[in-house]
Amino acid sequence: MDKTLADLFTAWWASGDRDAALVLADRLQELSAEQVADALSAFRQAATNAVALGEAYRDIGERFANAFQGLAQTLQARTMLPDDAAP
Repeated sequence: MDKTLADLFTAWWASGDRDAALVLADRLQELSAEQVADALSAFRQAATNAVALGEAYRDIGERFANAFQGLAQTLQARTMLPDDAAP
C-alpha cells in the first residue's frame, strides 16, 4: 500500500469523518483494481492480527487473574494455620 493511501486510510479510520472518507474514495478511484486489492489485503491482514492480539491479551489477563486469585487463597490459608503448624 503506498504511503499516501495508507495515510488517507488511517486518517479516515481514526476519525470516521465523512470528508476523510470522500478523500479516500477519490484516491481509490485513481488506483487500479490490483492496487486496491493489495490495499484491502494489507488491511485485512492487519485487522486479523489486531483481533488475534486482542484475544491473546484477554487470555493473558485471565491467566494472571487466576494466578493472583490462587496466590491470594494460598496466602489466606497460610495465615489461618495455627502458630504451631507453621514450618
